[in-house]
Amino acid sequence: MPTYSHFSQGRPFWVDLMSPNVADSMAFYAHLLGWGYEEAPQDEDYERRYVWAKTSSGYTAGIVSQDANEVEASVRPRWKVHLWIDDIDYTISRVEDFGGEVVEPPTNIDDVGWSAAMLEPGGGTVNLWSSQRTGEVVQHEHGALQWCDLMTNDPTATAAFFQSLLRVQTTPMEMGDGSVNSLVMVE
Repeated sequence: MPTYSHFSQGRPFWVDLMSPNVADSMAFYAHLLGWGYEEAPQDEDYERRYVWAKTSSGYTAGIVSQDANEVEASVRPRWKVHLWIDDIDYTISRVEDFGGEVVEPPTNIDDVGWSAAMLEPGGGTVNLWSSQRTGEVVQHEHGALQWCDLMTNDPTATAAFFQSLLRVQTTPMEMGDGSVNSLVMVE
């Protein structure tokens, strides 16, 4: 089965689609990627709908309904990338030291793990995750997360930020148009 259960600091391992219409998004990705779905149990304190997307090997992503304020304001649907973090409290405590900003402090999600969000120095939002349980995530399969790009206003500062905060390596990667991106290397 094409899954992994060893997670390295800074590795993108999960994505959520924030959608104004979960049913339409489910139909689209079922057709495009062959996803099946499992509905998450509804929590009394959490009014949003959440479904887990599945490939033939297991879970690969989530689709969550946008809140009413986002829908009313016509906030566009967006993908949220979650990076694996060994110690979320320590990592969040250091975000501002390296030029970032904490957007959402660590929050416990159903005793499964801790979620937080930050802005990197170039303005991109990045979500962090530290798990209280282990499990497997699908990789190397049609419909599974394979690659993530972060669009940022300051690639140099962003690369330095991730090197310092998450202790990952970055390598310059020349693009076809002559620009240079940073490739983040995670074991």
